[in-house]
Amino acid sequence: MAIDEGLLRDRRRAAWRVVGPYLLTATVWIALADPLLSRWFGDGPGQTLANLAEGLVFMGITGAGLWSLVGRAMRQTQQALARERQARAAEHQARQLLQTVIDSLPEVVFAKDEAGRFTLLNAEAARHLGREPDELLGQPWRPAEGEPAHPLWSRAVVASGRHQGLVLQAPARTGEPVRTWRIDEGPLLCPPPQDGADLSLPPPSGRFVVAQDISERLRAEQQLQDNERRHRLLFEHSPQPMWVHDRETLRFLAVNDAAVQRYGHARAAFLRLSLRDLQPVMAGSACPVGVIGEAGAGAGATVGSIKHRGLWQHRRADGGVIEVELSTSDLEFDHRPARLVVAHDVSVREAALRELEQTRRELSALAQRMLRQEHSTQQALAHTLHDHVGHGLVLLGLQLDELDRQWKAPAAEAAAGAGGSVPGAPPSPTVPTLPTGAASPAARAQLDGARLRLQETLQTVRDLLAGLSPAQLDERGLATAMQAEIARLQTDVPQIDLLAEIDERLLHQRWPHDVELALFMIFREALANAVRHAGPSLVRVLLDGGPAHCRLAVIDDGIGMPTAGPGGPSSPPGHLGLAGMRERALAIAADFRIRPAYPMGTRVDVLWSDKA
Repeated sequence: MAIDEGLLRDRRRAAWRVVGPYLLTATVWIALADPLLSRWFGDGPGQTLANLAEGLVFMGITGAGLWSLVGRAMRQTQQALARERQARAAEHQARQLLQTVIDSLPEVVFAKDEAGRFTLLNAEAARHLGREPDELLGQPWRPAEGEPAHPLWSRAVVASGRHQGLVLQAPARTGEPVRTWRIDEGPLLCPPPQDGADLSLPPPSGRFVVAQDISERLRAEQQLQDNERRHRLLFEHSPQPMWVHDRETLRFLAVNDAAVQRYGHARAAFLRLSLRDLQPVMAGSACPVGVIGEAGAGAGATVGSIKHRGLWQHRRADGGVIEVELSTSDLEFDHRPARLVVAHDVSVREAALRELEQTRRELSALAQRMLRQEHSTQQALAHTLHDHVGHGLVLLGLQLDELDRQWKAPAAEAAAGAGGSVPGAPPSPTVPTLPTGAASPAARAQLDGARLRLQETLQTVRDLLAGLSPAQLDERGLATAMQAEIARLQTDVPQIDLLAEIDERLLHQRWPHDVELALFMIFREALANAVRHAGPSLVRVLLDGGPAHCRLAVIDDGIGMPTAGPGGPSSPPGHLGLAGMRERALAIAADFRIRPAYPMGTRVDVLWSDKA
């Protein structure tokens, strides 16, 4: 390896730095010491001592020099070893960091040398290859016997230049589905050498490959394009007028065919307008004033991201005005804040509603006139029954009493009083006189039967008078009249509990006469229906309200009423009770409802308000 060869060269240099000075010193010493000693001491015994001293000095000097040189060489060697360990640690750390980085990438990353051997690959590449990274490093990719060369793993390593964005379609392994890969590849580039680096070492060679599986992304992009195409078709071909406008400038960014047709503008002309150009200036308009997009304009109910802006009036290209209900949703269009608007043309519906409201008012006025006429007729009929029929029945009863008195009186008194008259009664030529002894058991029975039928007829007339013109209603108000009616009916049906839940404050509350009369008639009809047809054990009557409103409810726990479709129960053939109640509610513009009660029975509700 490069580091081992550099260390060997350093050690050789250190050795020569020790041996070279030693040889030089020894050569100079030998060349100069002996001639100098011979000259100084000659050949006598002093030369021997001088030679001995020379050897000792030589050993001391060379030993000290060798010690110094060897120590210096050892220090240099230790420094070289430390640098080597640091280089190896830095290299290991760099490789670990590089491996960690490439292992965290979702792309396939690998590098090959010039011989085609893997010098680097990440976990994703090993996963696609089905082997461990350590098994692949230093080995070339060899397809199984009989398999063709793989276009990804067999990428050429001798190609020159850098290539980005290459698209390749191939399976990760043989037998797997074909995938689409985006490939970036290029030569391995080494950083410039640092100070002190050995420039004689060849730089690493080979190429790297980064392959990204873009199959899912392409599929998602294709699906997004298909969705955009479908949404564009839905937008363009929707039967409802639709457009997209800028939320800041309110200018139209896109309009569909229905909007072009309904508003009468050509598409190019439409796109030159803004939302303000559709707003007519009309005095007394019932539609909101403002522009969709301005703060506080057209606020309405919100369902999810869709806002219902209510009813608006828009101007067509020909100057005509249409009524539309707008629903909006905020979005981004060409990287700008925009708003999608759906305009529901309700001009025909609103015209029909106005006509229906006008018809309802006319029917209500007609029902009020009929109610007044009915009340006038009832009063006239009550006056006739009271002043004529009732008075006549009273006179007939007095005459029958007179006949009975004559039969019971002595004959002489009967003869004497045959031409008399009943005290306190007007003279009547039709009062018969009976002869003495004319009374017989058969005649007596006929007279008693006539008197009984007369009393029953008189009671029927009184009941008719009470029904036609309830005195309590005119004199003391609705609440008191209802309590009196419930008390009267309770005596006739003791087996049914009739419960009046009426606020005491309402005993002195008076409403318009038409309202009180209509509510009383509805109450009486509903109460009579419950008692006669439902077979209940309990009937509750609720009345509450205030000066400007009133709520009436009649609730029974009987067998209930059959429904006749969405409109609710209807009157049986020959019965006009429910229809009459509805007409009376319509006459006072009250809300009338009849529906099943919980858990069983029927509930009749009437809600009147002077704002209706």
